[in-house]
Amino acid sequence: FNTVSFDAKVLKPEGHDRKIMHLVVFYEDWCDKCNVLDPIFAKLSIKYSDARRRWGKVDLQRMPEYAEEFKIDTSGFTKQLPTVICFYKGRELRRLPQFTTGGKVIDNIMAEQTLIKHFELETDVHTILHPNSKTSTWRMKEEEEKKKKEDLKRKKAGKKPKRTNEQD
Repeated sequence: FNTVSFDAKVLKPEGHDRKIMHLVVFYEDWCDKCNVLDPIFAKLSIKYSDARRRWGKVDLQRMPEYAEEFKIDTSGFTKQLPTVICFYKGRELRRLPQFTTGGKVIDNIMAEQTLIKHFELETDVHTILHPNSKTSTWRMKEEEEKKKKEDLKRKKAGKKPKRTNEQD
């Protein structure tokens, strides 16, 4: 991507582009882990690209504003390069590497199977993202995360967590 195409296709999509999930790797040429990921990312992009899933790369040396925008540390000792982010309708959905609740990077090996599993590449995009789908795996995970946060707030406030039908 260049700045114009990244903004137009990924961050501010319009029309048909709003229906496309983008997996974007943020990299710098000096980073050995980025260079190791390059052929893996290329292979996955060929195998899993379709009308609803697209792939791209952003060189943070040429476009450092995105390192700042997406809070990617590009220092010499960083564990955040490469960073792979999945976007849909201009919104970040998932990323690798992930972070602990304390903000520390969870060091991941950017292996083929890690990317396939984390970004659910073998699952149809519609199943993952359809806003009305009760079987959307990411929607269910978002709802679980939301419930955990609500329960934590209730606990801190001295209240009991809400009961669900499954608990009755």
